Amino acid sequence: MERTEIKKNPFPNDLEGRLDALLSIVNTEFKSLTLLHLDTEHALTKDEIRTRLKKTLNGGGYLVDRAALNNYCTDIFYPTGIVAKETIFEGEIPIRTGYKLTKAGSTYGLPITAFSLNWAFKYNQSLFNAFGSAQSNYDSRAPLNTIKVLRVIRDLGDSITEASIMNHCNLSQGIVVRSLRRLDKSEMIGFESVGKNTSQRNCAIFEYVPLEKEVDPVDRVNTETLKSVLALLKRKKTLNYRDASNLLNHDHPHAISRMLCILERQGHAKRGAMWKGGEKMSDIKIHQRGVQFLDTFVEPIESALSIPTSLEQMREEYMGLMFARPLLYQTISRRTTDLYAEISPVLNRRDNTERFNQIISFVEKSGEVSTQGVALELGLSRCGARCLLNKMKKVKLLKAKTNADSERVYSLRSSK
Repeated sequence: MERTEIKKNPFPNDLEGRLDALLSIVNTEFKSLTLLHLDTEHALTKDEIRTRLKKTLNGGGYLVDRAALNNYCTDIFYPTGIVAKETIFEGEIPIRTGYKLTKAGSTYGLPITAFSLNWAFKYNQSLFNAFGSAQSNYDSRAPLNTIKVLRVIRDLGDSITEASIMNHCNLSQGIVVRSLRRLDKSEMIGFESVGKNTSQRNCAIFEYVPLEKEVDPVDRVNTETLKSVLALLKRKKTLNYRDASNLLNHDHPHAISRMLCILERQGHAKRGAMWKGGEKMSDIKIHQRGVQFLDTFVEPIESALSIPTSLEQMREEYMGLMFARPLLYQTISRRTTDLYAEISPVLNRRDNTERFNQIISFVEKSGEVSTQGVALELGLSRCGARCLLNKMKKVKLLKAKTNADSERVYSLRSSK
């Protein structure tokens, strides 16, 4: 005997939660187009969704595979409360799993994804350029964090620094830096370090803390060099790792950076609030393209999520544009999926060899590296960095251990 089980998650009640949920869908045109094809009364399987997409594209654009469609439904649409999961059982055996829009999906999801696809088509750019991946281990995803960062840059103007962004957005340095790089790459902001070497990455300023004890020896760290760094910090009062390596004539700045962190953990130093690049503050300025993005994309979506009349206006304008004019719908679908396919990290994945070499070079300079350190050095998420490090450990390029701070660190495996 067959029985049907329908599961769904609640859609957020607050504006930020709703914005986070919707941005995690519209960050790629593949997902937006997929959601638009769930506008049926009955639940669709991934094969049925793909058949509808194939008919719309009609040989043009990029048709996503079944695995990606399944991931969109199970990892993004269903958890955010945009779609419900319908499973048909024969006895205790599931024989069919499909997805259909919830009330929130019909009310908010359809008009906002239609609006987003039209925006990407009109401005000829994939939203992934600015938003990046929606995968996250944090309370909010990268698309929402990017909006927060961009808005703070606009509102604070010339007084902006990385530290002020971190404080205003309540985000970690790693998240802020990744957001800045995405926005810079998409030409919405200008982000560069000014000083003697403008290509240098930003670094923390450490302040000396008087402490009536010597430094504690640390495994695989030169104690005499560690003492020299402390003596220099005591004399200078404030120090960053690049200045320290130059003054000590040390060939490996990242090793000095690690020593400053060790001194911080031992209580000899504290991290200052200011972040610098080269010798001066980082230069972060919003471009007209960034202002335009907030005005023409973000604010209309926020308005639709909070004002019923704005939502109805968006529904009438963009749902009508997409579904009442099938040829235009097809043209927009083809072009926007191509825009994302051109820059998709999955479809244009690098060979791991290049990343492995970058990590090896970093380890050679630093002695030992953490997942967070590699993520910051290479501009990756912690998940991406951890994946690479585990692969390198598996092929015996690196070895891992847990240090005194219960942090997993990696070093080069000795060749025999």
